[in-house]
Amino acid sequence: MKNLTKVFGLFIALTASSAQAIPTLFFDGTIDYQANNGELLVSAGLTQTVDIASAPTLLGSSMLFSALFDNVENLSGSCFFCVASTKGNFVSNVLDDLTIIDGDGVTVLLTANFNNLSLEGSNGGDRGEIVGLLDATGGSLMSIFNSSNLFALQLGLNTTFSSTMYDSDFSGTIDGNIESHSVSEPPLLALLGIGMLIAGFTRKTKI
Repeated sequence: MKNLTKVFGLFIALTASSAQAIPTLFFDGTIDYQANNGELLVSAGLTQTVDIASAPTLLGSSMLFSALFDNVENLSGSCFFCVASTKGNFVSNVLDDLTIIDGDGVTVLLTANFNNLSLEGSNGGDRGEIVGLLDATGGSLMSIFNSSNLFALQLGLNTTFSSTMYDSDFSGTIDGNIESHSVSEPPLLALLGIGMLIAGFTRKTKI
């Protein structure tokens, strides 16, 4: 019975921690790159939110972010089946790199700057992902996304990934999300599970 109590407690703790929601904004839109000035521009609208109490109005919302091309890295595959890839690195643009306006057309949900931003994909393919870190600078959701990661998946780029892809303009469609990874207090179920674990081990040591 004691072992069952410990196992059940561990199950509750793990289940509660893994099921904990992460505040997230999902979006769909377009991506464009201009070779003459090295600017990467993404224009999108919010399509869904998760675990945000003051959830924005999705219909009519707008998200715009831009960054400037800095350098390119050629990454060779590290295993037999791996494909070489190209990684374009981008730096912060002037003023705010990212701005999200609510569907009411007035409320600023989030403004932010990039710590780093990269666009990477396998050579010869037209799909890749943008990964970066954000520093929130303002907006009604600033406290939620004050330390966040930006993830986005590009679909149907009109160019193939290669070391020379940034010498020419390209565009495509994009969907992805902005997640908040701020540390929060353990949920009640996790605390209950930990308590049951402690109780089980304590009873064992007393016998």
